[in-house]
Amino acid sequence: MSIFINYNEKENGIIAGKIKSFLKREFGIESFLAHEDINGGVDWLEKLFEEIKKADTFIGISSEGFSKSPYCLQELGIAEFRKMNRIYLSLEKATFFGSFPFLVGSYLSVLFITSKV
Repeated sequence: MSIFINYNEKENGIIAGKIKSFLKREFGIESFLAHEDINGGVDWLEKLFEEIKKADTFIGISSEGFSKSPYCLQELGIAEFRKMNRIYLSLEKATFFGSFPFLVGSYLSVLFITSKV
C-alpha cells in the first residue's frame, strides 16, 4: 500500500507529517508528503504527478488554504478521476463536502479531527 497525502503545507504541514509518521510506525505503510519527500533540484510538479500515479490511496486534509490552492485541487481531481481509495480529513468545521459537493458518496471515510494526533 502506498499513500499520497494532500494538504496545504502552511496550514497542515505539521499534522500531515504526524499522520505520515503514524502510518509508518504503527502499520509500516509508506506515504508521500511533498515537503518531506521532494529533494532540492527536483522538478516539483513532475515528482508530485509521479507519486500520485504510484499511490493507491489518497488522504486529503481539508483547510481554508486547501480549497484555494491550485495544487491541492489538481491533486484532488486526479485522485477522484483515478478512483483511488480516498480518505478525507477535516481539521475545522468546514468539511470537504461544503467546498466540494461532487465528493458526496465518493469517499472511503471522513474524519473530523478535534484533538492532536
